[in-house]
Amino acid sequence: MTEGGPETALWRGADGGTPSTDRRAALPATRAGALDPLPAEPRKRPDVTAMPMHIVISNSSKEPIYEQIKRQIKECILRGELKENEPLPSIRQLAKDLHISVITTKRAYDDLKREGFLVSVVGKGTFVAGQNRELLREMRLRWIEYRLAEVVAESKALNVTLPELTEMLQLLYEETPIAEQA
Repeated sequence: MTEGGPETALWRGADGGTPSTDRRAALPATRAGALDPLPAEPRKRPDVTAMPMHIVISNSSKEPIYEQIKRQIKECILRGELKENEPLPSIRQLAKDLHISVITTKRAYDDLKREGFLVSVVGKGTFVAGQNRELLREMRLRWIEYRLAEVVAESKALNVTLPELTEMLQLLYEETPIAEQA
């Protein structure tokens, strides 16, 4: 039998040593120091194209990084930027993109799954969960309320009166075009 033939497998020691050829059956090893096959090419998620996530992490914020990720993904879902069944980057890919620990991104994804915003499909990835329309509307209203509370607090800090704030809100409301419904 010649080297490189169909019966030959390329192996690497578990210690990461030099690859060598071996004509033994390609069985996965489970013990330390045993041989394990070299991957032919990186595994890819089948039939899934995740949208790039535009998440900004602030290391100077008092908010933990996993909370920053969670909040920003949740806001994207509530604003309709991330639609039902839309794929998200894998935990590892998001961690790599943000230059943070996989444990941090896993915690954010796990919290979002527990809250019903995300679902995981084994072998496929993580997706935006289907939302009950009334529940989604209620969550969006709460999000608007939260943002308005921030505006009110800032307005009070700058001594902006309620009539001035109401006038600004009315002008913005009338000038802003209606968002397209999904």
